[in-house]
Amino acid sequence: MVAIAVARRSARAILIDDDGNLVLIKRTNPGVPVYWTTAGGGVDDTDASPEAAMHREIFEELGATATGAIQVFLVSTPTEFGVKIQHVFVAQLTSLDLSLRNGPEIANPAKGRYDPERVSLLTADALAAIDLRPPELKAFILGNREALLAEAGLAAGLALFMILAGPLVLAPSAFAAAATPATVTAAVDQQPMSTQMIQTAQQYAAGLHHLHGAAFEQAFMGAMIPHHAAAVAMARLELTRGSNPQLKALARQIIVSQNHEITQMTSWLHTWYGVTPAQAEQHAPASLRKVSTTMATEMSAMNRQLTAVPSGSRFDEAFLTGMTAHHKMASIEASTVPGRAIHSQLTTLARQIVTTQNREIAQMTSWLHTWYHMPARPNSVQR
Repeated sequence: MVAIAVARRSARAILIDDDGNLVLIKRTNPGVPVYWTTAGGGVDDTDASPEAAMHREIFEELGATATGAIQVFLVSTPTEFGVKIQHVFVAQLTSLDLSLRNGPEIANPAKGRYDPERVSLLTADALAAIDLRPPELKAFILGNREALLAEAGLAAGLALFMILAGPLVLAPSAFAAAATPATVTAAVDQQPMSTQMIQTAQQYAAGLHHLHGAAFEQAFMGAMIPHHAAAVAMARLELTRGSNPQLKALARQIIVSQNHEITQMTSWLHTWYGVTPAQAEQHAPASLRKVSTTMATEMSAMNRQLTAVPSGSRFDEAFLTGMTAHHKMASIEASTVPGRAIHSQLTTLARQIVTTQNREIAQMTSWLHTWYHMPARPNSVQR
């Protein structure tokens, strides 16, 4: 086999917000026509992986965090020193605060302007009208809009993806990497998965018990932020697929409160430790990272199951079952914070998470029993 030298690796994000917009950077330089790029940059030696580099870059350039990252494309450029490879991920935007961006290019006037701009993916017109570089990435996005919206967790995109029910169609490239095909399955009983998710959260909490101070805070927030983001994604599905007004009100409450907590924790990680959520998670011991990966896999599987449940009352029941387990996981993990965190703000937030989510667990358990005649279970997580 002939070895191919790699001159440079970089990582970029097809970053999609809740409204189906692609979050881009508009580049303006004197004497150069305006063009647009996705957020991203070079993979550093300190980055654990191209995905970790992508998370670092979107924070540096946009003050942004994202969840559900999946590599969907590779762009290759041959040079005399070897091939330059761009790893392209699709991800769902969870927060964006321009005051937090700290990339060296942002403060360098010689680099020109880096202005965030949102371009709708719900139709092809807006993206087709701009000069998004590189052109092969633009062609890929235009050819796979619905699938990318689905992979980013947007409810409208998921509905379209249910109709398409197929893998991403990649634009031609000698180095193109196929994304994992999204498989739509029939609705299944979520109880075994819920039980397994809670057991995994207990394993993670047991690992957190061995940490204190800065190491504990980074590991806890690095895991809780994507956990909250997954709950927000589930709640958005309830708004579009559910039918019960009380459940929709609860979903809106979850979206508002957990997005606020994501912003708080992201800001604390930046202010206290100078890291992004993805970097904080990578700083955790290997044993904790392994459990965290299992949790992420299980939450992703639950979200995929939800997308396969028919809209209406059956979806409401599946949402209640899944969100009850999801809340129990968060309460288990948050209960480890008092006595281990060094910042009182984090301890206060953790106690708030336990109180709020145990109250909502009790409400959801009552609804499951009253509306769907499911047997009553303990309403809260004992600490």
